[in-house]
Amino acid sequence: MQTYSKTKSKTSREVGLATPNLLELARQELSKKRAFRFQVSGNSMYPSICDGDYVTVEPAPVQKIRAGDIVLMASVSNTALVHRVSKVEERNGTSLMITRGDAANFQDVPIPASYVLGRVTVIEHKDRLVNLNNPFQRLLARLYNFLSRFRSKA
Repeated sequence: MQTYSKTKSKTSREVGLATPNLLELARQELSKKRAFRFQVSGNSMYPSICDGDYVTVEPAPVQKIRAGDIVLMASVSNTALVHRVSKVEERNGTSLMITRGDAANFQDVPIPASYVLGRVTVIEHKDRLVNLNNPFQRLLARLYNFLSRFRSKA
């Protein structure tokens, strides 16, 4: 899910979120152990995240990211994406994340775990907040991830 074209950072400068500037800003904030909040666009994560929702990303060690988590990552083309982790696997000593948008029928190209910047912990819909740190929400995310495997094979 790509992000909106403009937002304001704490320093009041506008950042194009589909550009590497967003990734740099996110890396700076997350490296200081601070949460990073921004507005997303697109429907690749529908119904979990809708166009115009805000998400909060927190730093998370790659070892703590599990299948079912929603992450902010740098794509192969160096743009920001918010997608769900389908699988974490080791290949030739490298940890890879396989992700996909909830609305997508196919998985994304596997990326090195180092491309993952952080884990989405809060989704702000127009009418409600969803705390993804809640154990019930984490269980639902894993269940959703499990069931989505059958959708892609159909």
